[in-house]
Amino acid sequence: MKKEFSKLYARGGWKRGDGETASGAGSTLQYTEQIRNELPALFAKYAVKTLLDAPCGDFNWFSHIDVGAMDYIGMDIVDAMVADNTRKYGSRQRRFISGDASTTPLPKADMLLCRDLMRHIKLEASLDVLRNFVRSGTPWLLATSYVVRHNADIEKNFGSRPINLMIEPFFLPKPRLKIYDSIEGFRKRYLCLWSREEVEAALARSATARTARIDAGARSLDALYDEITAFQATREKLSGGSRRDETLVMLEAIRELIKAMGAEVN
Repeated sequence: MKKEFSKLYARGGWKRGDGETASGAGSTLQYTEQIRNELPALFAKYAVKTLLDAPCGDFNWFSHIDVGAMDYIGMDIVDAMVADNTRKYGSRQRRFISGDASTTPLPKADMLLCRDLMRHIKLEASLDVLRNFVRSGTPWLLATSYVVRHNADIEKNFGSRPINLMIEPFFLPKPRLKIYDSIEGFRKRYLCLWSREEVEAALARSATARTARIDAGARSLDALYDEITAFQATREKLSGGSRRDETLVMLEAIRELIKAMGAEVN
């Protein structure tokens, strides 16, 4: 993932807004007008003295927010972007660090802003982000969640699709509050706020659901194996057990495949 995003940034990133930002359409000043207007009040309400923004992207839109005396830590997987941000925006109050929000230990803050990350990575990697957040001890998570009915997975951690954090496999509850984070022509989505305890409980529900899916899959494979074995026995009687019977050869191959799949599931 680091390699792919770094190559993209080296090519100019997702240039949008007449070259205004390399972080894509969702990072233009036009797109972020509403959240830029509402975030300062949210930070004040929850007494956020230190904010961790992961991923921070090129810091285009956030650089236009007046956060007063709040300390800001921007984390991104692209080292070159972190270096550019440090050169352009770094100060005693703003620092930028390299890291992968799904695997790098997160510095403890008062709130984690995780905008436009999980839509680009696999579902399991997204769950790793939530687990990493819980381990960090940070009390609040503000993350992107779309209005969709199904969470599709992607082949690798470098794609894009909308995800809803309130349905399987995330199971987060109704957020404490949400800020509309879209404009005309784009999918409906929000920045949603959850507590660390709510995220931890949702991860437990996710683990329970996953175990249930695995158990159901194993039972289905066992039943299919038994059916194929019974059919194989019937076919052997009809064919006299001939080794040249193509159907018997195929059934044995299927039986071995199911056996291997069952071992993988278990």
